[in-house]
Amino acid sequence: MARPDTYEDTMRLHDVAFYEWLGGLTVDYGNLGGSPRVAFPILRIYSSPHRAYADIVDLLVKLNFVDGASAEEMRQRAEEDFAVLPLPIATIERDEPTPDPELPGAPTKEIRSMEWDETNQKWIRHRHPLHHRTEYRVTFWMHYKYTDAFIREWLYGQIAERGKAENEFFIPVQHRDPWGTMMHAVKWTGSSDQSELEGENPRYIRKEFTFSVRTWIMKPSLEGDYLVEKTGADAYQIAGDDGVVLDEAEMDVQSDNLFKIMIPMNKFETLWPVEGDAHVESSVEFPPTVMNQIPFTFRMWVADQADKVHLIESPSRLDPDGYDVFGISFEYLATGRVELEVMQRDFVLDELKSADSLILPETALWEKIHLFTLVDEGSYLAQIAGIQNQPEQEVHLSMLDVRRVYPQTKIAPTDSVDLGAEIKYRWFALAARPYLCIIAITSTTGGLNVVTVEDDAAAPAYTAQRVVDSSVQVGLVFLVQPKSDSLALRVPKTTAVAAVYTQQFDGPYNGHTV
Repeated sequence: MARPDTYEDTMRLHDVAFYEWLGGLTVDYGNLGGSPRVAFPILRIYSSPHRAYADIVDLLVKLNFVDGASAEEMRQRAEEDFAVLPLPIATIERDEPTPDPELPGAPTKEIRSMEWDETNQKWIRHRHPLHHRTEYRVTFWMHYKYTDAFIREWLYGQIAERGKAENEFFIPVQHRDPWGTMMHAVKWTGSSDQSELEGENPRYIRKEFTFSVRTWIMKPSLEGDYLVEKTGADAYQIAGDDGVVLDEAEMDVQSDNLFKIMIPMNKFETLWPVEGDAHVESSVEFPPTVMNQIPFTFRMWVADQADKVHLIESPSRLDPDGYDVFGISFEYLATGRVELEVMQRDFVLDELKSADSLILPETALWEKIHLFTLVDEGSYLAQIAGIQNQPEQEVHLSMLDVRRVYPQTKIAPTDSVDLGAEIKYRWFALAARPYLCIIAITSTTGGLNVVTVEDDAAAPAYTAQRVVDSSVQVGLVFLVQPKSDSLALRVPKTTAVAAVYTQQFDGPYNGHTV
C-alpha cells in the first residue's frame, strides 16, 4: 500500500473538497435583470475576514483589472480606486481538527482489504483512521439582502436530502489507497450577522456561516508505513567519485508483489482499463496450485490486436546505467493464441514504447509463464492483447506476480571472442548460483536476431535462445546458473549492443525463491 495520508495531506484534501463544494454556488451579482449566473468569487482557502481587502486587491492585480506600468503601480492604483470591495465575495477560515464528539470512545479497528502479500502469505490489514471534526467559517460579503437570501436558499437546497440529517450534506474527499474517494459528512452548525463590525454606517452586509467537516486522520504504523514494494538497497553506495560495492549481507534486493486490485468488485467490469473491444471481469476459477490463499483471477476476451486488457503499470527506478529489470509471472488458460505485451512509458513525450513481447499459446490446462524484461524509460506496463485476424479468445489469468529486480553487483564480461558472425561474451570464476544475464541493445538489422546464453563458456550442457528485435525489445534477460563456474552469451554482429552484464539473482521465480 502507498503511505497513508499525512496530517498535511489530510487537511489539504479536506480543504480542496470543501472549497470545490462551495464553488458550486453561482450568483447573478445583484442584477435583477436576468443576467447569467457565474461562479461565486471565493478568496484563498485560508483568507480570514481581516485579510479580505488585501486579498481582493491582489486578485484585481492578478487579473489585470487595473492599469499600471508595474505590479507595484497596479497595486497602488487598486488600493486607491477600490476603497470599497467589489461584492459579493466569500472568505474562508479553518480551525484545527478536534476529536469527533459523536463517536466517543470508539474502539480502534482495522480494515481488511483486497491486498494479498505474496511474500508473507497473508492479507494486508490497514489501521482504521481517527474520526475528527474540523470547523470552517465562511464569511459572505454582499451589498444587498436578496443576495443573502439567495445564498441561504442555495444552502438549504444542499442539506437534509434523503438519508441525511436536517443540517447535513456530503462532500467527496480523495484519500490515498486503499481508501480512495470517500464521502464525508458536513454539518451546517449555524450563521451570524457580523455587519455591525463595519461600524455605525456599514458599507457591506457580512454574514458568517459555520460548517463542521468530518475529517479522517490516518494513523502511522509504529513499524513504519507498510509498502507493497520494499525500497531495497542498490548495490553501489556513492563515496566521492567512486562506487563502493555494499557487502552482500547488507543488500535487500527483493521486492514484494507490485500487482494489486484497488477497484471494488462490483465496479471491476466497468472500471478496469481496457482498449478496443476487449472486455474483462473477475472469475472464481483458480489454478490447482492454490493452497492457503485465494488469488484474483481475470477472465477476459480479446480478438483483434487493438483489443488489450491492462494488467499493471509501475514506475521504473533506472540504475546509473539507465536500466531497470522487472519479472512478471502468472498462470493462464486460453482458447487460442494471445500476446503478452510489455510496454514502457516515456513521461517526457507522454507516449508508450514497446519493451518486450511473448506469444501465449492455446492451452486447456493452467500453464505457468515467467518473463524478465529490461526497460529504460519511466514505467513498466504489461497487458494482454489479441492477435491480428484471429477470432475472439477467452483467457483466464491468475496468480499474477510482478516484481522489480534491484541491481546487485553488476559483473562485466571477463573477455569476448570473435566467432565470425557472432561475438561471444564470457564470464569466469562465478559462484554456483543463479544469475541474470542481461543484454541491452540499440538496434538490430537483417531481420530477427537470435541471442544464445550458455551455462558453460567451454562446453555448455544447456543453452537458451531468444529472438531479439530492436523495434519490439529494449534487450533480453536470461535466468541461468553456471554448470561449473563460467557463462557465455553469443550475440549476432547484426545486433548493436549497448551493454552486457550479469548479476546475482536471489528472487522469486515461478512462485518459488531461487
